[in-house]
Amino acid sequence: MRQSAYLIEGYGKFHYILLFVCGFVSTSEEMDVISMSFILPSAQCDLHLNTQTKGWLNSIIFIGMMAGAYLWGSVADSLGRKKVLIAISIMNALCIVASSFSQTYELFMFFRFLNGAA
Repeated sequence: MRQSAYLIEGYGKFHYILLFVCGFVSTSEEMDVISMSFILPSAQCDLHLNTQTKGWLNSIIFIGMMAGAYLWGSVADSLGRKKVLIAISIMNALCIVASSFSQTYELFMFFRFLNGAA
């Protein structure tokens, strides 16, 4: 039954644009997670990090993702996925900029958590 509906409707320009936009958002999110491997060596000197604090910096974004999944999932169910995708993309961009200007370990951790929750 599903295949017959798919064959009738087909796919076109909208689906390619949707794939591009969602791929771009997903790539942006993942690049921020991967960037910690480049940030930590220089942040180690500036923020006086030890092994434990570096571990927390690596894991706090995933803790934020677990918290944000419940929040944004329920909001997306009630308001719609497009609005939520736009809101969390803007929030993610703001958190990236804010974390790049943080001067203390605690502030950097806070913005990394919010970045994960976005």
